[in-house]
Amino acid sequence: MQTEVPDRMRMSTALNWLCCIVLAGVVCSCGSSFRFPAEVVRLVLPRTGSEIVGEVQLPARRTFAPVPLVVLVDDGPPIDIDPRRTQANQIQQLQTTLVSNGYAVWRPLRDAWPPDSLVVRCPDKLTSQVLLGFLSARNIRGIDTARVVFVGFGQGGVIAALAAERSAGRVHALGLVNTPARSVDRTLLSGTFRDSVNLRRLERFFDDIWTDKYNDSDFVMNGRVECWRSWVVLSGEMTDRMARLSIPTLAVQGTADSLLPLLDIERFRRAIGRRQLSQVHTAVGLRHDLRDEIPDPGQDKKAISPRFVTIVLEWLKLVAPPAG
Repeated sequence: MQTEVPDRMRMSTALNWLCCIVLAGVVCSCGSSFRFPAEVVRLVLPRTGSEIVGEVQLPARRTFAPVPLVVLVDDGPPIDIDPRRTQANQIQQLQTTLVSNGYAVWRPLRDAWPPDSLVVRCPDKLTSQVLLGFLSARNIRGIDTARVVFVGFGQGGVIAALAAERSAGRVHALGLVNTPARSVDRTLLSGTFRDSVNLRRLERFFDDIWTDKYNDSDFVMNGRVECWRSWVVLSGEMTDRMARLSIPTLAVQGTADSLLPLLDIERFRRAIGRRQLSQVHTAVGLRHDLRDEIPDPGQDKKAISPRFVTIVLEWLKLVAPPAG
């Protein structure tokens, strides 16, 4: 797979190279204010009906040194059932902050669940699509393939962990944010959801998907039965998966996340143990949509939690420091 760079970006890069004269390893002529401009590079993705976004955002930078790549994997159904997709706005704010701090960023599932869509998609298919796009992203000039971090939000954490496990060592660190540590059926049947869904109907449905009542292709509860079965199995293996993975890991769960019990972060804490460069945070007042339950005075109520952003940035600088 290849990457496409628009002609305008090629011309801009060429002009920047002409502006610089390299003598004995010293960049001169342009002075210390020279910067390679920020870029958006389009990926050439396989023609497989892919639902992933094919754009990688590269930061402005002062040197030829390659930059780390952070892959942000969005949340979606079956856990994120907010049709407004409000969390997507906060993830966009995090992306902007990461790019300004010297990281290349890719959000492969940004458009997988458009507003008002509650369709449950198969996790194996999503993971395969993300990995195919990732192999293309690794070929972008300026990406440091030795510093790649996946960060997943909610159910996106399941996809990120699967991708890391199946990447053959190409993912070097993993972040999980408000990700369930239990299977999706147990999460949806927990007390947290009893006010918003028909509990009895859900219980019957999760019992029936393992019988001959449904075929794989049957569309029930906003998704194909095969997708529901896959979510139950793969999400139920999360703590075992985290115990198997040996890469540095960040796990964050907000105390104001109304969708998950705080026991989930403790399950991840036990699974991760004392793994090198790994951290587990219980973020006081952080909601599932990454906003603060009680914003600081003067803080935009729709803004991503500044304390959460600090947690992510400080950990990233440990596991994948940006170029100086």
